[in-house]
Amino acid sequence: MRGTMLKTESAILLSMGLMLAGCPKGAEPAHGDSASPKAPPAAQADASKNAGRLAPETVVATWKGGKLTYGEFLKEKKSTFEALERKQLKERFDAEKQELEGMLVERLVEDAAKAKNQSPEEYFKALAEGTEITDAAIEKFYNENVKTRPGAPPMAQIKDRIKGFLIQQQGQEVVKTEIDRLKAEAGMKIELPTPDAMKVKFELAGRPMKGKADAKITLVEFSDFECPYCSRAVAPVEALLKAYPEDVKVYFLHFPLNFHKKAMPAAIAAQCANEQGKFWEYHDHMFANQSSLADDKHAGWAKELGLDVAKFEACQKNEATATFVKADMKQAELAGVRGTPSVYINGEPYSQGVPTVEALKPYLN
Repeated sequence: MRGTMLKTESAILLSMGLMLAGCPKGAEPAHGDSASPKAPPAAQADASKNAGRLAPETVVATWKGGKLTYGEFLKEKKSTFEALERKQLKERFDAEKQELEGMLVERLVEDAAKAKNQSPEEYFKALAEGTEITDAAIEKFYNENVKTRPGAPPMAQIKDRIKGFLIQQQGQEVVKTEIDRLKAEAGMKIELPTPDAMKVKFELAGRPMKGKADAKITLVEFSDFECPYCSRAVAPVEALLKAYPEDVKVYFLHFPLNFHKKAMPAAIAAQCANEQGKFWEYHDHMFANQSSLADDKHAGWAKELGLDVAKFEACQKNEATATFVKADMKQAELAGVRGTPSVYINGEPYSQGVPTVEALKPYLN
C-alpha cells in the first residue's frame, strides 16, 4: 500500500497538468539590452545572498590580454543563478510537501481500512465494487474522443479497450473522492511554511491593480496582450476577485514576448490608458478584440473608451512609457519568468497557470 495512493493521486494531477499551457518565452524578451532600465532592486529574492561555491577572486577564465573572476562572472549572470536557486528551492519544497501529504494520507487510509478489518487495497476495492460502465458511456467516449480522428477504428474493434480505460478512470475518481473525504473528516491541514528565499519581491508602485489595497493575497500576473493563453486568463482572474473580494488583489505586469510583434505596442498603449485611469477597460477591450489587434487600432480604441486621444498618442511616443514597460520585463527576467501568463501568489511562483477559486483557498489560511 505504501506509495500506492501517492502514485494514484499523482496520475490524476499529471493528467490535469498536461492540459495547462501558456505562451513560452522566446530567446530574448522584446526589447534591446541598451534600452533596458536598471533592474528594480525589489525584484530580487533572498536567494541572491548565496555568494557561490568559489571565492569571488578565483579566476575562472583567461584569454589573451584578459581574465574573468568568479565574482565578476556571478555578477554578470546574477539573475540567471537567482532564478535557478529559487527553482531548486521550490522543487525541494514541493517534494517535501508531496511526501508529507502522502505520508498523512497513507495513515488516514490505513486507519480507515483497519476500522473495517481490511487492508488498504481491500478497502478501496470494496469502494469500487458495483462500478458499471454502460454501453452508452462507451459510445459517448468513442464519439467524443475517437470517431472524429482520421483512420479511427470502428467502435466494436476497441470497445473493450475503452471500457477498461473508463473503469480505470472511474476507479481513480473513487480513490480521489474517498481521500478527499478522509482528509476533510480528519481536518487534515498541511502547515509546512514556504521558504522566504522562494518568494520574489516585486516593485508594484504605479502598476495597475484590482481589488482591496489591504487584501491578504497579492497575485502578480505577467501577461502579453497578443498571447492567446493570456486572453483565456481574464475570466479566471475575474472569478478570483469575485469569489474573494476582501482577500485578493491582482497586479498586472507587462511581459510582451519577442515573437509577438504587436505585443510591445499593445503594452505601451495599455500603459497610456493606465495614465488616464482606464487601464482595465483598455485591458478588457484588447483581449476581447485580440484577433484584430493591430498597431493602428489603438487610437480608435482609446477614443471609444473615452480617453483623451491627444494625450494618449503623446504618451505612446514618450520614451518614458516604453521604459516603464521594460522595467516590468526586467522584473520578469529576474524572477525567472519563462512564458505568459505567469502568476505569483504572495511572491511565490504558481506553476499551474491562473489558480482556480478552489486552488486559492489554502493561501487564505
